Amino acid sequence: MAEFIPAILETDFNEIKRKLKLLEGQVDWVQIDIADGDFVPDVTWSDPAALAALNGQLKIEVHLMTRTPELELKDWLLAADRIIFHHEATTNSAAILDLFEHSPVEKIVALLLETPLEVIAPYADRLDGVQLMGIANVGQQGQPFDEQVIERVQELRRRYVDLSIGIDGGVNLQNAPQLIAAGANRLAVGSAFWQVVKSEGLESAIHRWSLAVGSDVLK
Repeated sequence: MAEFIPAILETDFNEIKRKLKLLEGQVDWVQIDIADGDFVPDVTWSDPAALAALNGQLKIEVHLMTRTPELELKDWLLAADRIIFHHEATTNSAAILDLFEHSPVEKIVALLLETPLEVIAPYADRLDGVQLMGIANVGQQGQPFDEQVIERVQELRRRYVDLSIGIDGGVNLQNAPQLIAAGANRLAVGSAFWQVVKSEGLESAIHRWSLAVGSDVLK
């Protein structure tokens, strides 16, 4: 069964806390995007200590759109339940995986659209999953979906039958069923989710997305 994960990309931690509180008891997982202005143009809030101090029930996955994530990973390990780092943001993804040793935090590698799937082969068996980016301009919500990611999901699923495959960027109610049929089981949804929240309310947004992914996430 696939699941959708609301994504939060903000510069203000108060807004992050507001959205987390809104989603409490409604979904299991939430993604918080972290951007450094280097690996991607935008800059977001990025304080792992503040996140670690929260005592909510939501499971948090942190998407590090940051250069050399190994320099900050240990701090985020204390604040998240799942960490997503970019293969392209480091010179040694395998070494980053070493930092997860003895930690219960799930480790996911993200790949940009242009990155060959073959790059994960040396360390695929150490991953909890892969996240394929569905847009060209990473770090900006509301970008158009690139159809080529559907073929990438199919190919990745063919190579790794049991691997968790997530999609982030450009996911909407129309392409979600296609991505799931191709083999994806996690969909991070930013603007396409929050737009429905704004126009129709949270309950409607949760219901519509639960139906789109065939999930029983609605409480």
